[in-house]
Amino acid sequence: ILPEPALVRRCIATMPARALLLALAVLGAAAGSEAAPGPRVDHPYGVAAGPAGVAFVADGTSGRILRLDLRSRRLAIHAAGFVEPTGVAYARGVVYVADFGAGLVRRVGGNGKVTTIARLRQVAAVAVTGTTVYAVAFDGTLARVSGGRLERVRVRGGTLLMTEDGTHVSRVDPRTGTKTLAVGGGDAHRVALAADGTLFVAGGGPESGRLRRVGPGGTSRTLIDDLHVSDVAVVGAGTLLVSAVEPGSLWRVDARTGARTKLAGS
Repeated sequence: ILPEPALVRRCIATMPARALLLALAVLGAAAGSEAAPGPRVDHPYGVAAGPAGVAFVADGTSGRILRLDLRSRRLAIHAAGFVEPTGVAYARGVVYVADFGAGLVRRVGGNGKVTTIARLRQVAAVAVTGTTVYAVAFDGTLARVSGGRLERVRVRGGTLLMTEDGTHVSRVDPRTGTKTLAVGGGDAHRVALAADGTLFVAGGGPESGRLRRVGPGGTSRTLIDDLHVSDVAVVGAGTLLVSAVEPGSLWRVDARTGARTKLAGS
């Protein structure tokens, strides 16, 4: 089981210009029928948008990365053999994984082959832009992985969004480490960004875990306050994929109203 979320120092997402690569593809999110049988969702710590109509889930307790068809609600095992995956990102046919339990940043190729691209103790989350992968650890380390090399970035917006100490979201310039406050107000452990600049902040707290919507002008609204929300990804125009770690479940959420439909889990 993941340590108390209050210990999470920083979790990140990358931004190409104005849009997060965690929302790289616009996914279809049409309502489906009853979910088809598939693997159980135990502790879905991280979610990421994949190719059209697909999302990926880091299921920590089972040590697997799950693939979710957003139309049929069918879950399948995309990759297994991880110790405790807590973060996931997708770009150009490749899934990147923060394997917290193993202290490894891992890559799942299109053929399903899993390889290690970096070692980082207690790595909690990953994000990717182009061929560069960013990772953060519980001790506050922000690292850049490129060409098989890991380089620590000194954090002093920019092209990264990063949650800090579970209380706020900062923008960080990965070249200089300069950071500016993006969102305050507490209960902030994961973050996603829509193309129009709207931020979605997942709390991930042990007794709260709300989901907030923060408009480009800074106006904040709580969309969910009765689930232990662990992560959020933008999976279509006005549509979010939200994971709740307790009980383990996945939800399609309207990005404006917070109306939700369970896709999988308890």
